[in-house]
Amino acid sequence: MSSEQINTKASRTVMIMAITATFASLAFGYDTGVINGALPYMAEPDQLNLTPALEGLVVSAICIGAAFGSALGGRISDILGRKPALTYLSILFFISTLGCALSINATMIIIFRFTLGLAVGSASTIVPAYLAEIATGNLRGSLVVLMELVIVSGQLLAYSKCYYCYYTWTRSSCLALYFSNSSYSCYSIIFWYVNKQRISSLACC
Repeated sequence: MSSEQINTKASRTVMIMAITATFASLAFGYDTGVINGALPYMAEPDQLNLTPALEGLVVSAICIGAAFGSALGGRISDILGRKPALTYLSILFFISTLGCALSINATMIIIFRFTLGLAVGSASTIVPAYLAEIATGNLRGSLVVLMELVIVSGQLLAYSKCYYCYYTWTRSSCLALYFSNSSYSCYSIIFWYVNKQRISSLACC
């Protein structure tokens, strides 16, 4: 196999890995934006009956968690490695978003929003480091910028879903859809295990 073919194969594999890794960034943007549409429904008496103070805690819990997550994310990835850390983050995203969708009181959703923030903050430090490490020289700049693009795309997706649900679906359906980004995390988990050998064969990883 020629060096040109090897480089083409490596670049293709790097792109697949990068796209999958940025699903954490998509969840990052989605989770920080989706609360804007969900909060009015959660505050209603027949839902979670949130007071103004509890509304503030529900919204800010993810930011508090993200502060801790960003501080700890680098250290965790140094201990576990970038790929295992991203896999565990995907699992945490999945459990936390599912917990948010199934919360029956304010305490539950605040706790799950906090753990979601831990995943969001960790992803914000691990994903760009991982992308920079796996990228070949000609792709490094574009892949790191890709993370920022995917974050705002996640926010756009969240706002679009909120708008769609407001005019078409019931409140219970809306709440389920608002936290549907658990499917993105599930995709990442499946990818890492199905393609584990293929990814490990790439020397730059």
